[in-house]
Order: sequence, then structure tokens, then C-alpha cells
Amino acid sequence: MKKVWFCELIPWKLRQKVPQGLYRLWNEGQLVVIAHPFPMQSVLYALLNAFHTIEHKGQRYFFRCTNDPQEHLYVSRMKSRNWRTGRFELGVSVSEHPYYKIAHGYKYIYVVTGDVIGRGSDGEPVLANVRPLTKPARTLPREWWERYKRDVARRSPLSPREKKWLLEEKVDKYGHVVSVNIGKNWVKISPKKLVRKKLIPIFYFDPEGLVSPYPPKKKFVIFPG
Repeated sequence: MKKVWFCELIPWKLRQKVPQGLYRLWNEGQLVVIAHPFPMQSVLYALLNAFHTIEHKGQRYFFRCTNDPQEHLYVSRMKSRNWRTGRFELGVSVSEHPYYKIAHGYKYIYVVTGDVIGRGSDGEPVLANVRPLTKPARTLPREWWERYKRDVARRSPLSPREKKWLLEEKVDKYGHVVSVNIGKNWVKISPKKLVRKKLIPIFYFDPEGLVSPYPPKKKFVIFPG
């Protein structure tokens, strides 16, 4: 039995009735991704952005990456530069996840807290009133890794096993899409291919990655036969 279905809606009227999003098949434990026709890579990135928004909602600590082992001594006085515009931000740019260090080749990482006052050029949080919680180190202290993993798992709309079904071999731990091959799990839905099965929405998304988490528990009756 397939654990995940990726379903493309063909008729315009059908798209108006069933929003794009991640659903759970009622009483059968399968996950269903409903997407209007757009590239599979965009579908995966929309899913990733939705997960990131939900799993980091309300987070009060952040990760700052640097090449300066003494940066924690003056980070409260810093302002980051927006690489797109060349202008300084109103505060310090940080990451919501600790994988940023490895993905971007920084030498050190440390934990900070502060007030989120905006978003940077890559969508990262920008903080004011920054206060370091640890010192820059080559590796993140184990207790912070464990805390981060616990917090993400607690907020996640899926169990670790379900998330593995959905993203395994398609997305790496840094949030990069590594494969868009989903094989026979992709189906096109037209009115002739519908059967009455209930889908419970987990969250909605659009091609830009905007997400509406935790929608009303409306049951849609659409699924490929």
C-alpha cells in the first residue's frame, strides 16, 4: 500500500472546490498531497516552507552562525547587511534551525534570543535586543540539539514516520530538494477518476510557499480510484 499520494487536479472547477494542501485519508492512514498543475519541485518547496512555518511557530531562541569566535561579546550592538540591497538591517539576522552552519560553511555557531522585528533577504528572522545564550563553538552543544529536535517534533503536524514517508529521498536535512522523482505515486485527478473517500486537511499551501496551518476539519470527498 502506498503511504503517500501526490494528486494533480485537472479541471478548473475541481481546483476551486479542493484547495492545494496536505491531507490525511480518513481511517486509512495514508497522506495525500493535492496540487494544482505546477512543477513538482515547487510542490516540494511549498511543502517544506509549510512545515518550516508550523514547526518553528513561536520559537524564542535562534541560531547565529559566524566565523568570529568572539562575536557573542558584541552581537547586541551588531546590525546585519542585506546582501540583496547592500543596506544594513534594523537588527541581527539569525537562523531558526542549526543546519544553517553546515549548509553555508560557517566555522562557529551559537544560540541567541531576542525580539523578532522583521525578515531578511532570505526570509530569515531579524532580531533586536539580541542576547547570547551560548558562546560560539565549532559544534552546537548537545543539549541545544536535543531541545531543538524536541520542540520541532512537538509542533510538527506529522509524526516522524509520516514525515519520512513524505520527504525521504526527496529533501535533504538542509531543506534542499534533491529529487523530484515520485514515480507511480503521482496521479492526475479528473471527474471520471473520483471515488468517495474522506480527506482531512492538515494544512494548505500555494506555489509561493504561503501556508494556512490547521484548517477547519472539513472532510473533502475526493480521491483517485
